[in-house]
Amino acid sequence: GVIISSSGVVLTNAHVAQQFLLKEAGFNCTLRRENIPLYGFNAVPLYISEKWIEENYKQINSSSPSGTGQYDYALLLITNNTNPTLALPNFSTLPISTESNFLDAGDMISIAGYPGKITSTLEIAKNTELKTDDVRIREIFTLGQNTVDVVATSDTDVAQRGSSGGGAFKENKLGGIIVSTNTGTTASKLVANILTLSYINREIKNETGKNLSSFISGDLQKQVKSFDIVAPHLTELLMRNL
Repeated sequence: GVIISSSGVVLTNAHVAQQFLLKEAGFNCTLRRENIPLYGFNAVPLYISEKWIEENYKQINSSSPSGTGQYDYALLLITNNTNPTLALPNFSTLPISTESNFLDAGDMISIAGYPGKITSTLEIAKNTELKTDDVRIREIFTLGQNTVDVVATSDTDVAQRGSSGGGAFKENKLGGIIVSTNTGTTASKLVANILTLSYINREIKNETGKNLSSFISGDLQKQVKSFDIVAPHLTELLMRNL
């Protein structure tokens, strides 16, 4: 995920954030960076797309989940450090762009993610590192009507499982997050499919009445409590398939 607010709001995918709904199933989720296995951040769901959970909960145990990227977004709120002796840092962020067509065919963009399958906290230190690449947008897709909602990049090593939620940047602004990967034009590489912030902004406004900037700059504790009302329903759907 990508921190998009100095208050510790993290933008990621619903297929990542759904794990935070499974505490009663024994899942203990934290946010961590590479090479820092001793501590990370605790977080709570601020908003996870209800539509995505309702349409995709049966895939939670799938080894090869699939989807178009529609509704696959979520917001988490960092609450404290996993090491109780450490305070939260001051989070630095880049500006975000929710402009229509900010990401478009032919654009050169930078992407970043943590590719690789992780099975333990220790592997974060051993096998995971941030990878970045400059890529070109080769294709655009719409989930609405004549809107740029998903863009596909040229071949890149960043496009591997584990990079979900990684950022896509242009002109030093965050314009989207990696949502999935698929086979590239060469046998050894994949392309990254990126969900645009203009799409996420539009859908959050449709679902909550607030655009993304207003949502993350409002009363975050109130937003958490509001999501807590719908969370049990989503948790129950996911638990059916564990």
